[in-house]
Amino acid sequence: MIFIKKTLQLILGVLAGGFVFGIIIIGMLLKQLGCSITRGLSDFYMNRINQIAEYNQKVVSKKQKRQAKRGERRNFRLERISLITQKAYAVAAKRKWLVALLGLGIIIYFIVSGGGFSSFGGILDKVKGFF
Repeated sequence: MIFIKKTLQLILGVLAGGFVFGIIIIGMLLKQLGCSITRGLSDFYMNRINQIAEYNQKVVSKKQKRQAKRGERRNFRLERISLITQKAYAVAAKRKWLVALLGLGIIIYFIVSGGGFSSFGGILDKVKGFF
């Protein structure tokens, strides 16, 4: 009679409370009966908890790897920008001296073609000729 009553409680528990609630009632009944299946259920739950923890660790490690990769990419871009800027400054400095040499060459050309330092009139005529 007690076994039938407990079986009815088991069936009603599964139907009324759903699967999880039914498993809890089954576990309680089996514990009262002294069955060793409850140890298996607790092992099952512990294994599932361990699986979830391992999965969470994998997800966290993936996120950390992505963040590290993102940081490396940002650092690479910043270094690249600074190198391009340094190159631009070097090219500008080189061009500055090139412009200075071209200007000096034009001045020397005007002086030589105008007859030297003695007459500045030839240089002024040539400059006016450009305009």
